[in-house]
Amino acid sequence: MKLDEKKADKKRRMMAAAFECFNEKGFMNTAINDICSKAGVAKGTFYLYFEDKNAIYEDLIDHCSKLVCDRIYAALYNNDAASAKKLMISILDELIRQGKEKNVMFRFLGADLRWPSLSDDSNDLIMCMRTSLDHIADEDRKQNDFRVMMELLYTYTAVIHASLTRNEPADPEICRDDLIRMTHLLLDQA
Repeated sequence: MKLDEKKADKKRRMMAAAFECFNEKGFMNTAINDICSKAGVAKGTFYLYFEDKNAIYEDLIDHCSKLVCDRIYAALYNNDAASAKKLMISILDELIRQGKEKNVMFRFLGADLRWPSLSDDSNDLIMCMRTSLDHIADEDRKQNDFRVMMELLYTYTAVIHASLTRNEPADPEICRDDLIRMTHLLLDQA
């Protein structure tokens, strides 16, 4: 194995170990020694890759958030969701599906799931969302609708997380109808 591959493997092992430890013990109760022990690396090695426990946590949040976005985009890639409403409902359905399948990851991410920024035109999901608004000629309306779509993503995330972790307000499938009504209402008013 080449040096770069070994470095990448060590980092992957530490991130996987941190993910497990944070899920088992919580962030506050996880020590760097716990992560190193689970990953099979020396504590000094940890500091070659991460400044502290917060740094590995931030990297994990970014990594998991990117996975969620990439999976949503992959699910939408062949989707015929031409309108913003249809696209948002497709995203909602994919989030619910992922939340149920990848419950541990969604519990870990919680409200920290990071969606791409409004200006991240290199992100496939953002470009897909912008494309769904191409039929709107008025640039101000287009930007407003896009902001509403981003706010809907944050709302979907919060509701699905609460549904999965506390079963509040209800199972994600039950919340879906209310979230769809909200999507139609907000995009009609935008």
